[in-house]
Amino acid sequence: MKQVYPTFILNTNGGSEHPFLVCVLYIEIFTERDTFVAVIEKV
Repeated sequence: MKQVYPTFILNTNGGSEHPFLVCVLYIEIFTERDTFVAVIEKV
């Protein structure tokens, strides 16, 4: 059985090393990646 969780992907554009922040609040996952493609592949 697969589970589906709301996922938030934020582009911080703050000049940080990893501009994309990913949050999956229900299972407490928080991660950062360099590109949007990297975010999709990791989540």
